[in-house]
Order: sequence, then C-alpha cells, then structure tokens
Amino acid sequence: MDEDDIGADEMAGTLTFSTKELIEGKKNNLFLWKNIYGSPLNQSNSKFKKMMNEHPEYASNWKGRVLC
Repeated sequence: MDEDDIGADEMAGTLTFSTKELIEGKKNNLFLWKNIYGSPLNQSNSKFKKMMNEHPEYASNWKGRVLC
C-alpha cells in the first residue's frame, strides 16, 4: 500500500504465491523472492489502474521485489 499526505492509502501493486505449496513443504527454500507488479505510476484513478494493481497477470510495470 502507498501512503501519502494528500489522499488515502492506495494499492501500488500485488504479488502472488501459493500458501498451500509452502504449507505442504513443496518449496525447499526457507525464504523466497517474489516480484511485485502493478500499474504505471502516471495512471489516473481508472478501472485499468485498479485492475493492474489487484491482478499482477494484467500489470504492465514491475514495482520491485519482496523477500518472503
């Protein structure tokens, strides 16, 4: 989530992974890197921005990585 003084919190991107695979031990690593994808920064509040930030398979911008 993105926080600024002007408006409310807004979603900046999403990452996905299978918790079922982690619980069942299918992933051997204790930690894993996951990429965050979302809409371009210059997008106005549109349905396309919301769709890209909530569904990484539709996103056009890489936003960074998170160690999980």
